[in-house]
Amino acid sequence: MSNILFIVEGVKDEPRYIDQFIQYHKEVMEQNGNNVSPIIVQSYGTLIYDLYKRISSYLEEDEFETIPVLLEILKDKSIEYSDELENHEQFSDIFLFFDLDAHYHYKQDKRNDQVYEKINKLLSFFNESTNKGKLLISYPMFEALKCFKDDFINGSNVLCHLFDIYDVKKKGSSTTFKEKYKCVSSESYKIPDYSKEKIEKLVQYFILCSFYLVENTTDISNSKTIFIKQYEKLINQREQVLILSAFPHFIIDIFGINRYCEFWNWSFTLKNIS
Repeated sequence: MSNILFIVEGVKDEPRYIDQFIQYHKEVMEQNGNNVSPIIVQSYGTLIYDLYKRISSYLEEDEFETIPVLLEILKDKSIEYSDELENHEQFSDIFLFFDLDAHYHYKQDKRNDQVYEKINKLLSFFNESTNKGKLLISYPMFEALKCFKDDFINGSNVLCHLFDIYDVKKKGSSTTFKEKYKCVSSESYKIPDYSKEKIEKLVQYFILCSFYLVENTTDISNSKTIFIKQYEKLINQREQVLILSAFPHFIIDIFGINRYCEFWNWSFTLKNIS
């Protein structure tokens, strides 16, 4: 049986929180009478811009194989890795979960351009799970997963939240998002305990927020289109992003959108978190 590889940015929290989606994937696959491929979670350990730097020399190569290169990087960085990676041919799909982390560029000239150039190249490169892998991005970072309350979807109205992507602490380089997200989260969504109902609400919310960005149902799970719309509508115009988690993206990539959401005259309200 083929395996699925999840490459996640963080070492501790991301593996804990993504396990909910792995459990949901297994449950739904079994309910549908399908075989369940084992999912191996591997931490990369640092930002997406480190990944860009380390593989930039490969970005035009058709013969690039993700897992052997990943192993080289992990060994070079002395990061523990799953023994399963030594036999890379047993993996049928690869998903990469990374944060936008635009604040990495906040002191640089033309910082919006820097973000666009690097992320756009990576999304063009990692655009297919059965090939080099599919890159799924959290805007602005992993904690976007926790930014949800049940009343954010109220009838046909959806409350979406914006964040200033270069909002940083006065002393240090880490974003204030890790503190600010708490004002738009309820306790049940802050914890990684599995609930099918919770996962399906998060998936529905991702679909609707993505629909607001891309304005059609075809591109709701298209990583590159989502990023381009974030850039055109928000990053380049206002240095903001619509808060969006990468983890529910995986579920609709596998199961589609129809089981979670019907489309009619949705209305959207945007609100800054502060």
